[in-house]
Order: sequence, then structure tokens, then C-alpha cells
Amino acid sequence: MMALSVQDDETALELFRRAHHKPLLTGLAFFDEVPAGSGSSKTKDKGVGRGDVVELYGPSGSGKSEVLINVVARCVMPAWLGGEERPAVFFDNDGRLSILRLEQLLKGKISNNTTFQVKSASGGVGGGGGTIHASPSRLQQLQSDLEDVLIGCLRRLRVVRPAGLFELLAAIEVLRFELGHRPAVVVVDGMGSFFWQDKMAQSCGGEAVSMQGIVAKALVRLTMERPVVLFAAKNGKDLGDAATEHREYLPQIWQRAVTFRVLLQRRQKRPPSPRPPPQSSGGGGGGGALSLFTARVLSLRLAKGNYGGGGGSFKAAAAGAGRVGRYGAGGDGESRPYFFVVTDDGIHDVPAAATLGEGEGWEGR
Repeated sequence: MMALSVQDDETALELFRRAHHKPLLTGLAFFDEVPAGSGSSKTKDKGVGRGDVVELYGPSGSGKSEVLINVVARCVMPAWLGGEERPAVFFDNDGRLSILRLEQLLKGKISNNTTFQVKSASGGVGGGGGTIHASPSRLQQLQSDLEDVLIGCLRRLRVVRPAGLFELLAAIEVLRFELGHRPAVVVVDGMGSFFWQDKMAQSCGGEAVSMQGIVAKALVRLTMERPVVLFAAKNGKDLGDAATEHREYLPQIWQRAVTFRVLLQRRQKRPPSPRPPPQSSGGGGGGGALSLFTARVLSLRLAKGNYGGGGGSFKAAAAGAGRVGRYGAGGDGESRPYFFVVTDDGIHDVPAAATLGEGEGWEGR
């Protein structure tokens, strides 16, 4: 067993978190390559893991929901197919989750997986049966195996569509007891969906306590008491190609808990091309125009120090680092831009050089 050495100015809690850090492999480079945030900022571990709160920020159409669906798909896929085989809970506050899109994504990832093809060809995923020789039988076996794996994936997923903050809070509290100590992924699509309902309730009812704050506190508590990774999407304002401005409107407890903030933008479109996009199986590559998306990851652990040390909002804590408002200054805690496209079988990375070359045919917004 490898011994861990205590680093300078590291607390016992930070050492414990670092020792138990097991990254969640999402298959998305902008998550899997960032320095680990749940432990000390000095650690060389990479990827998001237990206790991390990942906030996706961007305007409508910037790919937030698509990123969340890709994370969930990788989470619920079986380990022998390269997935995490973990339970996932999806809070669909905006009602935008498309089960058909999730099914399409899972089928694409499963059917294109070499391990799945080999297992199915040699007697089926469930075993029992010889090598498939006839073409119709092979297709039938592949379809049967695909459905079996797909059902297994969907059984690990729970979708919750709350009508308001009270229902959301109740679902979080129930989840805290049901999860136990099983590693899981929790997704909240539309973190600020009920913001104005909460404001109206406070204004009309004279409530001194914000329900939004209570819900945020419950989510933070969930990440501290259970081995979960929390992903949450929040709408932002688009200022064009120059930048996307970050304006905080969620409670302070949420601001302090966020480990990584991912800035997403929809940048460009490429005209239809007969060849598939980079690293793609071809799904969606030849039919219509592809949109180019960018992702920048800001590690708030590195930008404002360890959680709980130095209070105040993100704006006050990170002002010295020059990372408030518009993103684009770079520096400690901020990643390089990642480029990707979305196809039928998921998100695929695009090399930065390919986005600059005229030969690729990328057009302006």
C-alpha cells in the first residue's frame, strides 16, 4: 500500500480527502484532465471526484444539457464497457431531459464499443450460445444484447421532475437516505429554474428565509455526507464571441461550495461534410451542419483557496486573481479552452489546431 506524505499547510481533512480521491471518468477531456478539486490544491490527482460540485455555466444553447446527458450515460454504463456502473439521479428542473436522446446516446456508445461487439459475436453478452454465423442471426443477437445492456443502464438512472423548490428539497432529503454510501452521480439541470418563484414568495409572504438557500444547503450537505459528485447547470448571459459574463444570483452557500465552474459557449458552425468529425463514428457528421462548442474550466479551489478558509463570496475571494465577471484572463486555476462537437453518439473532442485552419471549413457565428 502506497503511503501518503502530509504536505505543507495541509489539514487532516484534506489529507483524508486526497487519500480517498477516486476520479469519476466522464470521457470528457475538460473534466478528466483538470487538477482534482476535492482535496488539497497541491495534489497531482486529476479529474472530478467525491465531494466535488461542478457548475456548468453558459447561455441557452451552449451545450449544458448535452454535457450532463453525456456524463450520466458514462456513469450508468457497465464497467466492462468502460463505464462507471454507478447509480445516477437527474433532477430535471426545466423539463428538458430527452429520454429519446439519452437512449440514442447510450445505443451509440454501446454498439460502437469493441468489447460489446466481441462479446456479442462470441455468444451474447449474457453468455450461453455459440458463435453467430448467419448474418440475420447475428443482427438479431446484437439487437437483443443491445437492448439488455440498455435496460441495465436505464435501471441505474432515476429522473426527478420537481414542480417547485419544496418538491426539490423533499427529493434531495429522500435521496440522502436512499443512497447510503454507494458512490453516485447527482445532476441538477436548471439550478436557478425556481429563482423568481422564490423571489415572489419572499416578496408576497414576507419570508425572511430563501427556499433557494435551503435547497442549496441540502445539496451541499449531500456532497459532504455521501460519496457523490454533483453536476449542476446554470443559465448565463451571452455577450458574443468576446466573452460570457458570469453574474452570480445563487445563494452564498452555493458559491462557496462550487469546486469547478465550466464556462460553455457555442462558437461556430461547419457546413455539411461527407467525412465524420474527429473521433466520431460518423453519427450526425454527414447530415447537417455541426456546431463547435468551447469549454473553459475554472478551478475555484485554486482560485480562492480551500473550502471554508477565507469566507466571503467568490467575487470577494477571487478579486485579487482577476477572475471575476468576464472569463478570458487565464492564469492559475483556469484551464485552456477545450473544443468539441456533438454527434448522435455523444461529444467528441476537436483539436485546437483544427478550429483555426481554413481547410476545416469552420465559419463564424
